[in-house]
Amino acid sequence: MIKFIIGIAVVVFSTYIGRLFSRRYKRRKDFFQAFDSFNHRFLSELGYSKRPIGELCASIQTKGEFFELVNTVIRQRTAHRGAPADLTQFHYLSQEEREFTREYFSIFGKGDTASQKGYFTQAGNSISSLKTKAEDEYKKYSDLYTKLGFLCGLAIMVILI
Repeated sequence: MIKFIIGIAVVVFSTYIGRLFSRRYKRRKDFFQAFDSFNHRFLSELGYSKRPIGELCASIQTKGEFFELVNTVIRQRTAHRGAPADLTQFHYLSQEEREFTREYFSIFGKGDTASQKGYFTQAGNSISSLKTKAEDEYKKYSDLYTKLGFLCGLAIMVILI
């Protein structure tokens, strides 16, 4: 009886570990969905209302890691520190995706409206493709890691019993 209880605990624990591994893909998908949404909103602001960036970001009442990054960039700009945002906390992004994000925010809010609109329209295409790629990887790998964790735990349980 005790072996069975320990086996169940091992299955639950290994399934939890599998969920932790799959969380990386969910966070990446959420990041790029928020990035894409923000880019569309920013482009519409450039074209129509042309509010200052601080007001635009204050009007967005969305939570998430991406919007924390946006607020950090805005705080750095208002403090006149032009240092690029630290993206090492986003460990689920590849180095190429971090560089793209850093470049995006280095140009964010600088220059005239026409050049920004052209750049951010082009960046929007890249963001959309990154978002699609992240969504596809999430669909592919999120359940995979959970199922592998469960099966690994089940194998250990069989060996124990």
